Order: sequence, then C-alpha cells, then structure tokens
Amino acid sequence: MRIIFTILPLLASILVNAQLHFTEGTWEEVSAKAMAEEKYIFVYYCDDSFLFCVQTMEELNTRQVSSLYNDKFINYWINDPEQVPDLGGPNTIVVRPTMLIYDPEGELVSKWERAPTGDELIQYAERALRAREVIEAYQTNSNDPEILLDFANHLRFEDEDSAAALVNAHLKRVALEDLIQPPYWALVNSYHDDYESDIFQYIWDNRVPFHQAYGKDFEFYVLFPVLQWKMVKKAVAKRDTLLLDHSIDLKYEVMKLAGADTLPRDYFALQTYAHYYDNTLDFPRYFAANDRLVRQYLWGSNEELMNRVTLVAKSAMAVSDNEQYLDHLHEWADQCIALDDQSWRGYMARANLFYAQKNYSESQSAGVLALQFCEEESCSYLEFFVEHLENKLKEE
Repeated sequence: MRIIFTILPLLASILVNAQLHFTEGTWEEVSAKAMAEEKYIFVYYCDDSFLFCVQTMEELNTRQVSSLYNDKFINYWINDPEQVPDLGGPNTIVVRPTMLIYDPEGELVSKWERAPTGDELIQYAERALRAREVIEAYQTNSNDPEILLDFANHLRFEDEDSAAALVNAHLKRVALEDLIQPPYWALVNSYHDDYESDIFQYIWDNRVPFHQAYGKDFEFYVLFPVLQWKMVKKAVAKRDTLLLDHSIDLKYEVMKLAGADTLPRDYFALQTYAHYYDNTLDFPRYFAANDRLVRQYLWGSNEELMNRVTLVAKSAMAVSDNEQYLDHLHEWADQCIALDDQSWRGYMARANLFYAQKNYSESQSAGVLALQFCEEESCSYLEFFVEHLENKLKEE
C-alpha cells in the first residue's frame, strides 16, 4: 500500500509536466519576470481555430517538448501580434502559428513560422539557448566556417542584411572551387546571394569533368536545384522574370544532363513560377499556375498530387478570401481519392480543407475515413484530430 501511495504523486507530477504552462499578463510583466528569473521567453502566436495551431499545440504538449520549455522558458501565448515587439504592426500579415524566443534582456534571438515537429521545436529551443555561447565562439575563432555559420544564423534574427554581408565578406576570400565543398557549402546555401550566378557558371563550365569524376553520386545534382531556387529568390526580390526564366533554363538543362526523366521545360516553369507568385503574394496567379501544373502533369499521380495539395493548402489557409481556392483543392483531394479510394492522405486532405472552412461535421466524417485506412505512425495524430472535432461539434 505504501508503494501505491508513493507512486501516485509521481504519476500526477508526470501528467502535469506533460503540458506546456503559459504565463498570463502583459508583455511588460512577462519581460520583468524573465529578467528577474534570468529565463528566456517563448512567445506563441496562434489560436485553435486553425488546424496548424492545433497540430503545433499537440507537439508542444508532448512530454519531451513541454518539459524542456517549462524548465528553460517563460511561455507566453498571444492572440494579437501587436502584443509583443518584432511580430506585427498595422496591416501586417502574420502567419499562424508564429513562434519567437527572447533572451532574458528582451532581445529577439529566434523566430519561426508554420507548424514545426516536436524535434524541430527542441532544436529551435536549444539553438536559442546557445546564443551567448555562439557569440563567444565567434569572437574566439571567426574564420572557422561552421562557427561563422552559427554566428550568422544568430545575427540574422536581428539584422539579416548584416549577417549576409558578414558571410559574403568571408566567402570572397575563398576560392570558387572550394565554395561547393563542405563545410563552405552550408554558408553558400544560406547566404551567398550575390554570387550564385558565378557558382552556376563555374559548375556548368566544368560539368563534364565533374560528371566523369563523381557520376551521379556527386552533390552536383542536388546542388543545382538549390542554386536554382536561390536565383528564384533573387528574382523575387528584384521582380526579375528574365532571371527567373534563366534559372528555369538552367534547371531543365542540368536535369537532362543528370539523366532524369525527360519532363518538358513547361513542367519546371510552372513549378518555378508558382513559387515566384507565392512569394510575391500574387495569389490568383499562384493558384492558376498550380492548377495547370496539377491538371497537366500530376493528375494521374497520387503521391505527387497529394504533396501539391498539402503545399498549396498551407498558402490557401493564409489568404482571407480563400473560398474559391479551397474549392479547387477539394477537387484535387477528390482526385487523390479517385486514384486510390483507400488513400488515408486523400481523406485527411479533405478533412483539413473542410476544417479550414469551419465545416466541422464534414471534416470529422473525412477524418474518420482517414483514420480507418491509416496504417502509419500518423494514426495517433488522426485519433487526436477526430477527438478534437467531436469536442468541437459538442460545443456548437
């Protein structure tokens, strides 16, 4: 009997700790508490009317994540982005969920958006807590590329332009052929925006010896699409469609060199322009490009179509006037189910879309079917999702 009474408080403690604890009050009060306790602040902006927020909260409430955050942070949940600095002002579009970490002095050290996994939440927290260590390491050895990357990633949360300038100044001293080898490639991938066309040209001019020396194992075939997207990033910043078209030509040529299936250039163009329109907030053209891509090239492929539904749905849910786009996505999800009537991902896509439209009854029906056909680890999340919808329907 004594053993039972000893175990019960322990079990109660475990159950309590498997829950993220939020501190209430104003930003000034939370900041003062953080400074007094010398703890970092984790700010969570979201609400449970968004499915991604429900999903993120489920990850935050896992024992491993919640125990770390409860121990190391003062957790602060907000519904209005103007409640804290560095997040939102008038007419600012803020993605939900958005998460920020401040040091005890109130300086922003980390910010990320969308729905992270539990492992990512732990990585973000550990990186933020290492900020001071990273600064001291850089002051000791600023020439080490891994230390430089750590420091630049820390710096970019305060001033992205300064971080890029710091890295680019260092990379100018590195031979061009060394830039495509580790550990410099991580720096190039993250910051080398000024010279990616030079790297493109260097690799392209030497594509034959690279191919002969390394074959398809060489990172060349991974590296080129990455560099192509960096050119797209510059095209977005400059609204330069000529640069965008050039990047598409290069990607098409390198895919042919790699012996990839001969998809037409139009396929790569639609992918690239969809990304461009997404980042320039031209949502009508973004959805039009994706709809053409889906119907011309992905309509008969369940896996690729499903991935596109998932990708485009995230953008659709960030647009206030999204009803027409969600209707298109319903049609895509229906096609996934038509290709495989036991596709749990197809039913899950349908459930997510109905959820975004606040049609909880239809969402629950689709969620039940997804759970019926699911045989993967994701089933545990589906069980939570269906239960969450049952509670929603009881509240109505």
